[in-house]
Amino acid sequence: MTTTPTLEEWRKLYDLMGKVKALAPWEWMKETDVFGIQHPETAEFRFISVMGMLGEYYAVAIYLGPAALYDLRDLQDAGPSGFPGRILEIPQLQASFTDRQGLQKEDHKIIKQLGLRFRGKSAWPCFRSHQPGCMPWLIDVEEARLLTWALEQTLEVTPRFKETPALMAFTDRESYLVRIPIKGESGFIWRDQVMRIPRPEPETIALDIAEEFLNSLTHLTKARQDIEIDVFMFPSPVREETVSPRPFFPYVMLLVSAQNGMVLGTEMLSPFPSLNAMRGSIPAKIFATFNKLGILPERILVSSDMLFDLLEPVTQHLDVKLRRTRKLKNLEQVKQSMFQYFR
Repeated sequence: MTTTPTLEEWRKLYDLMGKVKALAPWEWMKETDVFGIQHPETAEFRFISVMGMLGEYYAVAIYLGPAALYDLRDLQDAGPSGFPGRILEIPQLQASFTDRQGLQKEDHKIIKQLGLRFRGKSAWPCFRSHQPGCMPWLIDVEEARLLTWALEQTLEVTPRFKETPALMAFTDRESYLVRIPIKGESGFIWRDQVMRIPRPEPETIALDIAEEFLNSLTHLTKARQDIEIDVFMFPSPVREETVSPRPFFPYVMLLVSAQNGMVLGTEMLSPFPSLNAMRGSIPAKIFATFNKLGILPERILVSSDMLFDLLEPVTQHLDVKLRRTRKLKNLEQVKQSMFQYFR
């Protein structure tokens, strides 16, 4: 079964993007003006946000599920202080307008086959799938179908919102306008429905650390030393065909002495098979580094809530102090040096 959209499916998407550009909903829609659609085939909820009010990047984004919606909201609420790479961890599809140089050879091939012409800045339609931790990638046939429904509903909802802002104004932050498909004889008929979309319970991260290994660490010598630890996305993508056809952003696990800034350990991690699987492996990798060093620190310092939650059960078992701090002074200096080296 082919996973590539047909030429007619591509033609439909490019036609819809022409209508979106002519409508220019970013002139009155903010990224926070989100509405939902129910997937006609799976009944799952997807959420649509229009980008472009600042005049820098024009796109329609489709966030894949309530968890992705609330990740987006958390990022928006954090403002400039939020982790800038966080958007790359949110599963989504995007239909955007870019420059000619922003396209891949596959895009140009499709445009040529369709006999289409585009000229100028932010004039070229671009369709991409965003998998957490990965570079934006070419869409498959199922993603093309979802993008088609999303763009059709964008053309339907956004002009109505312009005329009646109350259409999507709710005092309850969990309420959303959702477009519901009803199958008719000649296709789907879409109807408005106001729905409460509660924040999902966070997915449990299973720690991948063997009890035997954990118990063996209790024999290590306690060193009177504080160690700063962080795990962060590295901004330079890599590609490993044995791992994934998509280029991805590796994560760096970094351990630095809080006393003298010496790097005690570093390891590159990949976001496969999933971000949570990668996160679940972090405590074992950190304490494997301590095992090689032959010591346990007196205190571990982290600035990430996620890392604190991952390490807390292990540090409690080993009677190692764990502290959350706003800034990891020595680690940040090492991190900046790494970034400058790869620029």
